Amino acid sequence: MKKSLSVLIIIAALVIFPAASFAQLAGYGNGYLIFNTPGGGARAAGMGGAFIAMAEGEMAFSWNPAAMIYTDKTKFGIDFISRQDKINDFWLSWRYWDLGNPHIESYEADLAHTSLSYGGFSAPFSLDSDSDARFVMLPLLPLSIIPMTLSPSEDMQLTVGGGYRHIFNMTAEFELPGFDNSKNTFDQNRGLDAISLGIAAKIREGIGFGWTMNAYVRGTEFNQISGESAIISEFINDNRADTIVAEWYKLKSTFSGFNMDIGLSANYSMVKAGVVVHTPYKIYQRAMRTYQVVVPPEPVGLIDRISYTYDMPLSASFGLALSPVERLSLAFDYVYRPLSEVTIKTDWEQIDLSFMDTTRSAEWEDVNQYRVGIEYIFDARFADIPIRLGMRNEPLAVRELAVLTVDVLDSTGFFDDFVDFDVERGDKIATDIIAFGTGLAFDNIWFDIGYQFGSYSYDATVRYYYTDISEDPNAPTETRYDDTQEIKVDYSKLFFSVGMYF
Repeated sequence: MKKSLSVLIIIAALVIFPAASFAQLAGYGNGYLIFNTPGGGARAAGMGGAFIAMAEGEMAFSWNPAAMIYTDKTKFGIDFISRQDKINDFWLSWRYWDLGNPHIESYEADLAHTSLSYGGFSAPFSLDSDSDARFVMLPLLPLSIIPMTLSPSEDMQLTVGGGYRHIFNMTAEFELPGFDNSKNTFDQNRGLDAISLGIAAKIREGIGFGWTMNAYVRGTEFNQISGESAIISEFINDNRADTIVAEWYKLKSTFSGFNMDIGLSANYSMVKAGVVVHTPYKIYQRAMRTYQVVVPPEPVGLIDRISYTYDMPLSASFGLALSPVERLSLAFDYVYRPLSEVTIKTDWEQIDLSFMDTTRSAEWEDVNQYRVGIEYIFDARFADIPIRLGMRNEPLAVRELAVLTVDVLDSTGFFDDFVDFDVERGDKIATDIIAFGTGLAFDNIWFDIGYQFGSYSYDATVRYYYTDISEDPNAPTETRYDDTQEIKVDYSKLFFSVGMYF
């Protein structure tokens, strides 16, 4: 028996299964990856993330590193998040040998996932004016702010802190019907994390300065299995027989990068303020792409390595908090993130696809954000009980999918066909997130819980045009599909934190 696998299958794989880069994940589900990732803690989550000016203690490193200076005891804390987000979207597919009959299926992706979201600590200490260590620590503070503001006789008040934070949660899993009672399954896990270490100093009474160094780590694995979706030709005694097979596409990525958050904080009785500058940085994605066609008796396919470099611009966060009466705090934040300036460099390392090695704009949107929150703390004698409310806008990096047009020119009924995609984007995607929370604070331990929810939806038009010129070069174009599909995203996140100090 002589078997022949057309190289055109591999070429088709490169076209139909482009590498799922970090940039494409921003548009997965037509916009589910959130780039405005606030810091940790259920207390902040219950206030809608309005916490730049109010940050203190074990999670301050993730909000405003300068605010670590306002703790007088060593603190530890962890934050868990239970995500129940859902995405309603659609999937467009077809069989390679039957391009005239598209398969369009609505689906719901369940993003339910519970995980450790943050873990942090802060530990204050001081250096005597005559301590030799004082002069070792001075170079760690940029711009020589501390030596310029402290007299030689003053003690240096410092706090060191840091921890772990989960930046992007890419976990998702769903399935939808395939051809001939088969299934198409999709799953993705993990995401992008950061390991952070920071230091803060009191430069004058009520004023702190600090910075956090962030090392970006971890990775993600994406798997797509398409059942009954490909065709292989076998030649037996010069007679062709078609065998229907399945496909498996896998992309395994690791991330790396480094940047700094530099903060300034002021705390004067009824008024608190903070500003944080997030330095420009690069995120490196190293991906191994595997594509297999499951052909009896053994699979065939390709393996390639791809590198992506994301050049992220400088951004900044600003916060203001007021305490008009005792135990009441009102907070407002504004975050500036010009993601429209992001560029992406792509490098195919193995397969000769140098024509696809490019440096281009990500074509993302700016995701500037406001956050407002309120907190009132009741004295219940046995513990303090806070009540928190908040709201923020949630802009996404991609615009709405207004119109997807697929134009197929079928010349042979097989792989030589020409398929053209055209995507028209619509309005900017943004929704309002509502938050509330509470907790219990005892002498040396505290518990906080927060909940956030919101949603957005819109209709996308899908058009599929088909022209069969295999027998008649002047055949008319037929409209095989022209309808709307609803795209909806529901946000639902529960936060739980516990902390203690010594």
